[in-house]
Amino acid sequence: MSHTIQNPSQKAMIAAIIRRAPMFASLEQGEIDDLASVFFPCILSQGQYLFRQGDLGNFLALLSSGTLGVKIAQDPSRHYDNTLEPFEIIGEMTCLDPAPRSASVVAISNSEVLILERSSVEYLRDHSPRTYSALLRCIWQRVSTRLRVTNEAISLYSKANGAATFDRNAHENPRPTAWRGDIAVDALEKANLFSRREIEILCSVARKTLYPDGSYICREGEPPHSCYILVRGSARVYRDTGRHRHVLGTLHEGALFGQVALLEHRRRSATVVAEGDAVIVELSRADFDKLINSSTPFALRFQEMVTVNGIRQLRSANERYAA
Repeated sequence: MSHTIQNPSQKAMIAAIIRRAPMFASLEQGEIDDLASVFFPCILSQGQYLFRQGDLGNFLALLSSGTLGVKIAQDPSRHYDNTLEPFEIIGEMTCLDPAPRSASVVAISNSEVLILERSSVEYLRDHSPRTYSALLRCIWQRVSTRLRVTNEAISLYSKANGAATFDRNAHENPRPTAWRGDIAVDALEKANLFSRREIEILCSVARKTLYPDGSYICREGEPPHSCYILVRGSARVYRDTGRHRHVLGTLHEGALFGQVALLEHRRRSATVVAEGDAVIVELSRADFDKLINSSTPFALRFQEMVTVNGIRQLRSANERYAA
């Protein structure tokens, strides 16, 4: 498909619709104009599917007119699990990180949507880096809000695993030490977000720490000072409510974590503990902010990593909550 719409009036109409979408409320006019040049309209007749559950997703859709229904096959007793009204967006995660659709979306009435494909997102990255960076922020803000809500729901409604609340004053907690060895970059290369040279640059400016088995990497309720990349070992994520501990998941090599609190300027929402000896690359708030607010190629790759990791954490949280 062409990545540029030649008709100025059509581009202006698309820009006006994008401006009304809450997800894009923070964008500047120039960024909206850039986005308008890579969205394209799609007409849906009543009863026609935009996509079906299980299809490989690789685009987001902005509803410009009509009504869409969201269906989840696991609950056939419901006619629709949700409905979408004009200027709402669905599928934003798959335009960055393609994955099977978790629900079907069908037109309840004759509708029109604007489509942003993954290939167009890549075009923005190469030709409009500032707009691409702004788009990443829009997606991240939406993902981080949903992630926080889902993790809170897991803590409130899932069954606890029976462990007692951790003791913040425990003296037996192993203390982390500076890591003097080499950093194996294979785990980060597997994410396909950084080249080996870029990973080496990142590791050269960040602090490297060895966290012994059972040591706290970060704790729920603490103010954030850093974000972390796990380059060796694994770590357990949990939240404590009362006398119950709710495990939110396990982190493996290549995982980025702790970035939510930095982006949202909130206290830590979970505790992360090393499982076995873990080597961590730690980015300070200052270094993190520089990378988040820049449009250099390396900074954009880092922003991709932040966003894609958030998307995958949300998918994992959704699966855990559904189970």
